[in-house]
Amino acid sequence: MYVRFVVLSLLLVGQSLLSLAQSKYPIITGKPTVYSPSLLKWPRDFTPKTPDLSEPTSNRIYDLHAQVNDCNAFDLIVSTGGNYHMALTDFWYNYFLKENKVNNWYFSTSPPIAPEQATNKALSFGNVALMCTPHVAIGPQSLMDELAENDLLLGTPTPLFTNRGNVLLVKKGNPKQIKRIEDLARGDVRLATPNPSTEKRSFSNYARSIYRIVLKAKGETAAKVFFDKVFNAETSKWVVGERIHHREVPHLLFADQADVALLFYHLAKYVQQTFPNEFEIVPLGGTVAQPDPLPGNVIGKFYVAKLDVSLTPQQEQIRTAFLKAFLSEAFDKYLKKHSIDPAD
Repeated sequence: MYVRFVVLSLLLVGQSLLSLAQSKYPIITGKPTVYSPSLLKWPRDFTPKTPDLSEPTSNRIYDLHAQVNDCNAFDLIVSTGGNYHMALTDFWYNYFLKENKVNNWYFSTSPPIAPEQATNKALSFGNVALMCTPHVAIGPQSLMDELAENDLLLGTPTPLFTNRGNVLLVKKGNPKQIKRIEDLARGDVRLATPNPSTEKRSFSNYARSIYRIVLKAKGETAAKVFFDKVFNAETSKWVVGERIHHREVPHLLFADQADVALLFYHLAKYVQQTFPNEFEIVPLGGTVAQPDPLPGNVIGKFYVAKLDVSLTPQQEQIRTAFLKAFLSEAFDKYLKKHSIDPAD
């Protein structure tokens, strides 16, 4: 009986390790081309506060000069991953602010930066510095884990939504005739992704999808060869931006610096609908209207949590109202409107 128990335990451990190994992707040795447009990079008034979200293609606000130190002036401060910004801003302006008296507020829709932002009590854009700790953090499980490890959470994170996997975004007319994930390895195809240094979480999601879709379909050897062609080629066909991929990656395609990008379905749909004459979507399972992610296509999940920060009674009241609305059917309607699934 003891021997059977040991054998069973070893089998379970082996299966767990295999599952863990398949959830990752091979080592990347290739170097991407970092695209930075030919713009005048004006000197800044002060040493950037960390985290710093300024980047040259979308956040040029050098002619607004400010530093905010009185954080009690803000009823609510939210730090969130930005790929679902279209649903959040729709909800914020068209529901939350209309239902609640919120005088001063701000939220940042960027790569998840809440741990750094809360620890340093700072956030800067251009020549604006906001020296405050956010009240609420929103992002993937890895972000919540980091917040917990640094004792920054108050209570337990709550699941918020899941996305519908990833798709390919290409130029209107699909001039390179990119039809499937394997086309990313073609010699004439340039791939745009988030910067793996400044957007580790989003890049990991996309890289895992790129690897695992082929892994599930063709096996480990074929997947590794394919992955090397995409990311580790001697002549780089891999292009990244500097800071915020939901702004930069579409710009890379628009500026003819790349031919294709892997994007969350809801983000790609928003980009395509916003610029219908510039982009189109190639599904990775299902159709553009009804995505059905292929095996290996990573489904992302976001959580919301309170941060352990000293608040005034007014701030606590507004935070409570925000979370109540955010976790209700009211926000669910905005998620569904923008092709995102509320968490169960």
